Amino acid sequence: MSKQPYSTYVLRMWRDGSEWRASIKEARNNKQHNFVSLESLVEFLYTQAEQTPRNGDKQ
Repeated sequence: MSKQPYSTYVLRMWRDGSEWRASIKEARNNKQHNFVSLESLVEFLYTQAEQTPRNGDKQ
């Protein structure tokens, strides 16, 4: 199964004391990912973007 050229997420962010926390839920399968920092969220998103084909790319 090839990946779609886009991803849709629901993003939630909140403060836990002085730290930011985040979770995202994938719209297509409701899988939730939790993050203890904004840095880990951004790292996850970069990884997802690298795995998603651009328009016109063959998978």
